[in-house]
Amino acid sequence: ANAKKAPDVPKDFLETPAEYFDTDVEKLISINTAEDVSNLRAALIERLWGEPQLPGTQPASVVKAIIDERYNDITSLQQINKLVVKMEFGLESNVYLFLPKRHNGDVLLYHQGHRGDFYESKLQISEFLDNGYAVAAFSMPLLGMNNKPMVDVPRFGKLTLSKHDHLKVLTPAKGHPIKFFIEPIVVVLNYLSKKYDDAQIIMAGISGGGWTTTLAAAVDVRIE
Repeated sequence: ANAKKAPDVPKDFLETPAEYFDTDVEKLISINTAEDVSNLRAALIERLWGEPQLPGTQPASVVKAIIDERYNDITSLQQINKLVVKMEFGLESNVYLFLPKRHNGDVLLYHQGHRGDFYESKLQISEFLDNGYAVAAFSMPLLGMNNKPMVDVPRFGKLTLSKHDHLKVLTPAKGHPIKFFIEPIVVVLNYLSKKYDDAQIIMAGISGGGWTTTLAAAVDVRIE
């Protein structure tokens, strides 16, 4: 109630040409070579997982040809397989692998944002299926069809993980809790890489899923 209102940004400030600012953008860029990229990727993987390499695990289960009537009207859809990724603290990610009737050989990873279930992007998923892509669809942790486990956290006691801020109180055995946003993608890629060994794998996402897309592509070079 006592919070101060953020000051409005003057209109003339917004219209100020870039050359009037003192910041030299070129000096802010620290990645200049392929070696810089490789070193930063290695450091990021180490920070997220506490290991020098990405997880090599597979989905805990793959259920083929599931029935989800919400997608029955996609005429280009052959079937849906459900991949379940299990992680530390009982976190689970439920991923749908949509298979097209006519496959072009490539795979799209599609990641929904904070609106929740990837059903919110049914139109986009349908568009890619129409163009022959197999589509692996993800929701962010704790959202959509993903679970909300109860954990026993030191200093807090029992807590039902229901929003992303709750992940900050978790202390993984190794690495950083941000890995729970990226690990489902890596695990599903482990599965897809064996099933579609010659496929081009691309990724897109909306809102928080766009952030996830950027980070996932930074650590996993299988995403083109």
